Amino acid sequence: MDVNIGQMNSTVRVTDEQTLLSPRVMEQIIRTVLVRLKDEQDRTRPLEEERQLRPSVSAPSSQHRAP
Repeated sequence: MDVNIGQMNSTVRVTDEQTLLSPRVMEQIIRTVLVRLKDEQDRTRPLEEERQLRPSVSAPSSQHRAP
């Protein structure tokens, strides 16, 4: 199938990829990420604390007393 385009207009804009995000938008993204990281840490902290090994304390045993 042949396609014949008589005339075509287009606009091309060149941008610097580092300027696509304004400082305000970048700060907002960073704040959002930090809040979500904190929420995730707060959510997982109790699970991690439950998994930690702790020394156990046991009652003295009568089997180990000297005669």
